[in-house]
Amino acid sequence: MKLVLFPKQEAKQSMISQTQKVKEENQKLRKELLALIRRTRALHEKRQQLEEQHKTLKRDLQYGKDLTRIQGTRQNRLYKSFGIVEKTTESSPRKA
Repeated sequence: MKLVLFPKQEAKQSMISQTQKVKEENQKLRKELLALIRRTRALHEKRQQLEEQHKTLKRDLQYGKDLTRIQGTRQNRLYKSFGIVEKTTESSPRKA
């Protein structure tokens, strides 16, 4: 009788041990997955921040270009109103 019970006990213990190993591995993998999810969310938020910053910088750059163009146009009108002609590279004195 003992010879029959021993293999059953051993098989039972082996299954319990294997089940415990699988549970521990699942817990480890679950922790890794949650860490990856948190990292992904953080990276996604950072990307959104950088995209917003990019839009703002692009808008500011365009504003600066527009402002320079407007100031140049106003300056040209002011020169014309006083009869001043802007100097060009052709009318500037050349070095011999």
